[in-house]
Amino acid sequence: MTEQTNKETEPIVVVFAIDDKVAMPLSVAIQSLITNFLRGNSTYRLAIYVLDMGISEENKEKIRRYKQYGDSQEQINISFIPLFSQQLLTEIFEDKNTSLNFSPAILARLLIPHLLHEKHSRIIYLDADILVLDDISKLWEIDLQGFPLGAGRDIVTYYDDDFRTSKYIMGGDTTIKAKLVMQRKYFNSGVLVFNDIRKLQSEGFSEVILELAMEKAGYAIDQDALNIYFEDQVLYLPQKWNFLDAYTVDGKYNYTNDYYNTIRDTPPCIVHYAAFPKPWNSYQKRYLYNEWYRYLEQTNWRGWRPSTEGKKGFDRVLGGAIHCILYRSRAYSFLLTKALDTLFYSVCWMVLVTERLLRRLQRYFGSKQIHLQIR
Repeated sequence: MTEQTNKETEPIVVVFAIDDKVAMPLSVAIQSLITNFLRGNSTYRLAIYVLDMGISEENKEKIRRYKQYGDSQEQINISFIPLFSQQLLTEIFEDKNTSLNFSPAILARLLIPHLLHEKHSRIIYLDADILVLDDISKLWEIDLQGFPLGAGRDIVTYYDDDFRTSKYIMGGDTTIKAKLVMQRKYFNSGVLVFNDIRKLQSEGFSEVILELAMEKAGYAIDQDALNIYFEDQVLYLPQKWNFLDAYTVDGKYNYTNDYYNTIRDTPPCIVHYAAFPKPWNSYQKRYLYNEWYRYLEQTNWRGWRPSTEGKKGFDRVLGGAIHCILYRSRAYSFLLTKALDTLFYSVCWMVLVTERLLRRLQRYFGSKQIHLQIR
């Protein structure tokens, strides 16, 4: 760390940014964060900020009432910061015509230095679609060696060359992004460690980054803008701190991809469900699917399951399947192959059952015919 934090006076600061649609997954993320923070017997205090893009009061109260352990209430604080610039973020988002998986809330992280520089210097930002499996103090204490940002490489940097430079991956300023992707310097924005947001604020970060989001970024608006801004100024974190669950099938690794070789023998500290579908809107088992629901049961959404969403849940799964087939690479080809195999074996099974039923009917009616002839 550039500045050694005083554990008694300076808390670990973790920031999330969501709208109301992601309140329940955020509650799971926070519960996993708090549980493993306390298991580590950390002497830090933990300050959690949620940048509020329209969260209902009911859901705020549910998020605040996390499962407590001992005197954890004195060590942990959760605060909500309403964003008065929602309209601006929404306009930037809609102008980009970005992926259906995102919402304007993804841009809120770009305002962190502006919103919190008066209170804090070092900040950890986390997406809501994560599961924290280790003490966040360990991430907090990583020395960024003077770099303004710490982040993990994005999984796209491990794709085949032709897919890495495709129009879907590129978009926006293709020159800068293509260079970063091909050099494997393109990072994922779901887990970020800002070393000194006060310095960033003094440099006019918020104004510059929003302009980059409008003018230079592609389909991954916030991520592209951050990569362009912090070009060659990033300390790449160990991949275990942002394990992207994009190539797991039925909760297991697909080790055919180089990305997973970076974490094969190292348990993830943060699992990031960056791909679609998510654990909460699909019956397809993601990595540590059961663990995600175990933490869910410790929140005020306990008992919730995708089946309670009815047709809405089915539509999300169908939309996710179409998204995967159209846009993703080898892992989803594997998923499609598996689905076709399942369909083939299902048809074979139906043919076999039908054949057996016909034989039984034939024997039954045949025996009746013999009986009538005897009479």
